[in-house]
Amino acid sequence: MKKFTCLLLSILIFATPILAQNPCEDSTYLELKQKKLDDLSDREYEYFTRKDKECSSVHNNTAIQLNLETLNAEQKIIYQRQRLIIKKRPGGFTATWMVFRGSKQISEEEFLRIVGYDKEADLSKKHQLKIKKMAWSSLIIGLAGIPLIVKGSKMEDTAYDNWSSTQQYHEDNAAAGRVIGLGVITTTGGLTGSAIFLLDKYPTKYGYLFVENLYEDYNQKLIQEIKGTTP
Repeated sequence: MKKFTCLLLSILIFATPILAQNPCEDSTYLELKQKKLDDLSDREYEYFTRKDKECSSVHNNTAIQLNLETLNAEQKIIYQRQRLIIKKRPGGFTATWMVFRGSKQISEEEFLRIVGYDKEADLSKKHQLKIKKMAWSSLIIGLAGIPLIVKGSKMEDTAYDNWSSTQQYHEDNAAAGRVIGLGVITTTGGLTGSAIFLLDKYPTKYGYLFVENLYEDYNQKLIQEIKGTTP
């Protein structure tokens, strides 16, 4: 009995903050829900729409979990391999979220085609090609700075070899320094930009808010499809 009581208390301790964070039970959200949209201020509308999306996500996840319980072991394996998972990617430069099908990461274009958004998928493909072009352009710019560095170094050597006066040497050396500086800036900026664009293998055009409900709807339909096509 004592062990059971301790276990129950542990569950309540961990469950309480989770329940408290349920957006569907947020007091401000419930209050705003009773008002007409035209009566909401801009700040209230922004808060309401954010909480409404969070609440919808909670309902969808709950529905998915309940539907999963109706699958047998074999069907659950099929679901785990085909389901879509989206994760936020804080700090991403060209990608703000990642999408996986099962355990394999896929591109934004693939994801949009899977959920039936072909028009958006076409735009995503164009966006990915644009990012690649920017990466290669940045690389070319970066490489173009190397000859400037070499040229500036040769100008420094020439200035030293042809030293006729201190003033002339300083002028020639300063000119060489400017060329080298330009080369360093060009090379550093170009190669850095290229690295940033190339590091994100799966760039995204659309924001997380646009796609967060799409994968949940797909997963619910996937469960029903698996139930209808497998024994």
